[in-house]
Amino acid sequence: MDEDSSINVDPILSVLTIPKIPNDGFDSHTYYYDLAKNIANFLLRSTRLHLPPKHTFTILEIEFYLRDEINDHFDPFSHGHEHQLTCGEWYFHHVGRLGYRGGSRKGIDITFGSKSRNIYGGILIRAIKDDKTNQVIEGPSLVVDKILELCGVDQEGGIRRLVETEWKGKSGISKSMENSNGLVYIEKIDDANANSNDTEIIGKKRRKNANIVTYFPQILSKRVKKDYQEDSTVSQSTSELTLYSSPRVGLTLSNTQPSPSCRLRYLLKPYRFFLFPHLLNKGKMQIVIGLYDQFKDIDRVSEVSNISRSTVERCIKEMTSGMNNGNINDFIGKKGRGANGNDYCRMVGVVKKWEMETRNKSERDSSLNKVT
Repeated sequence: MDEDSSINVDPILSVLTIPKIPNDGFDSHTYYYDLAKNIANFLLRSTRLHLPPKHTFTILEIEFYLRDEINDHFDPFSHGHEHQLTCGEWYFHHVGRLGYRGGSRKGIDITFGSKSRNIYGGILIRAIKDDKTNQVIEGPSLVVDKILELCGVDQEGGIRRLVETEWKGKSGISKSMENSNGLVYIEKIDDANANSNDTEIIGKKRRKNANIVTYFPQILSKRVKKDYQEDSTVSQSTSELTLYSSPRVGLTLSNTQPSPSCRLRYLLKPYRFFLFPHLLNKGKMQIVIGLYDQFKDIDRVSEVSNISRSTVERCIKEMTSGMNNGNINDFIGKKGRGANGNDYCRMVGVVKKWEMETRNKSERDSSLNKVT
């Protein structure tokens, strides 16, 4: 569905719709970060994902990808598929125009684009939690696998059968939409019912049989955590939790198209959002980077993320080394493939140095232009 026909009709579509962009004093990158943050707050706090026959899931982690060339937001990591010109539809990641990605490359987005304004937008669902069994499902491919399983097409037909036969081509994400398939949809819930209240984190392990979410890293010291490990739980409404952001997972400089500078500009954008960093096992280095950008405190990052202090310290050390001594050319092209762990943290430092140098040059050029 194009967003122009859905404004103020469905509460979910209203949140996803990109407002009219201001003309004066407009910084598209700040604008779109604020928009993504607003949408993330809504999806993570106030919605549930429904899968057949009667399963509900809490969305734990999402990433934003948006391409708006007219307003100087050309995210090269966005697929730019024509389906992403819609708003409020399910988009399974494609190979080419008509094929679907398979294996570990699968993924599903909520679209938030605009055909009339030529804006491509996709919100990748990276992690969900089964509200009944408390199972945390991490990774875009595994999220798709769960959808296929519960829709009964995991053994035969897969995504194509789901979209073309079971859904009959209807991909609306809200049950009230005309093109809803009625099988897989998102529902808005009241804040009173928005507690993600089924998973407890104890130490470094998820405890799957708790009745109330325990958000130890934010509200309890390590000593108190230890005292509470046996039989205590602490409840917090999702409305009281901090929304965190970090760089997106799996992005590198190995592909040099459309240009290295374009990819450098978007590599570290904090377009990944989550409320429960301690429940996420994937993309930990990105979590460390995102939380350190916010706290500037290694102990605080370790406490909130439940990642060991030594791991956090090592990541920040590598990032600092990259900022001081790194060479951006070491991470561009084939040399940048598979950058993870220490290499990723060092690459982050190099990119941060590039960002700072680029910003300083832009400011100098702007000052010279004013003088002349």
